[in-house]
Amino acid sequence: MMIPDEVDNTTGKTRDELVDELLELYPNDQSIGIPSLEIWLHVIQPGDDYAKELGLQYRRVNAISGDLVMHYQRRRANEAWAKHGVPSYAYRFNIMPSGHRPQGGVGHFQEVAFVFHNINGDGYDTNPFGGNGLYPADAKAMSKTISTAWITFINALDSNGDSGPELFNGNKWPIYEPSHGPNGKGVVFNINGTHVEVDNWRAEGIEWMLEHALTVFGN
Repeated sequence: MMIPDEVDNTTGKTRDELVDELLELYPNDQSIGIPSLEIWLHVIQPGDDYAKELGLQYRRVNAISGDLVMHYQRRRANEAWAKHGVPSYAYRFNIMPSGHRPQGGVGHFQEVAFVFHNINGDGYDTNPFGGNGLYPADAKAMSKTISTAWITFINALDSNGDSGPELFNGNKWPIYEPSHGPNGKGVVFNINGTHVEVDNWRAEGIEWMLEHALTVFGN
C-alpha cells in the first residue's frame, strides 16, 4: 500500500487527506504523465482498447509510481550530496529501445544495453539496436556517447574527460549543484543527441514525496 493507514499517527493527517494532496499534485492530464506523448502519441480515450487494457488514468498512475519507486529517491540523493559538497551527476534516459511497446514508456534498465555498448543485443530476445530506418545507426551512436561517459567517470570520477563538450553538444555534463532553486542540472540522452536540463520535472509532486519520505514512506 503506497500510503499506509498508520499515517494519522506520523503526520497528523488522515490517509484520505494525504491521498487528496498527492492527487492534486499529479493531475489526470495525459500531457504530463508517463509515458510522455513524445514517446507514445496515443491519447487514451474512454472505451478504446488501451482504456480497457491499461485504464484511463494509466499515465497518471505511472508518474506517481515511477516517482515513488525511482525518481524522488534519486533526486533526494543528488540534493543531499550537493549539500555536503560531494560531486554527483544526474541523467534522464529518453530512448525507446527497439522491440519495446511504446505504451510501456522508457522504463528502468533500458539504458543498460547502451551503457555497455551491447550493440549485438547479446542476452536480449529483441536486439535493442535493431529495427528499421535511422534508428539503428542513431542508437549505436548514442551508445558510444553513453558508454564513453561511463568509462570516463569510472577512470576519473568525471563523466566529461577531454571529450565532454564533444559528447554533450558543446556542453559538459554538469556536477549536480542546486544553482536553479533547489535543483541541479542533469543530462538527457535522446535518440538524436544530448542536452542539459534543470532537474525540476514534476517538481511539486516529488517535493511532496521528499517532505513525507519519513513520515509516510518510512525512509
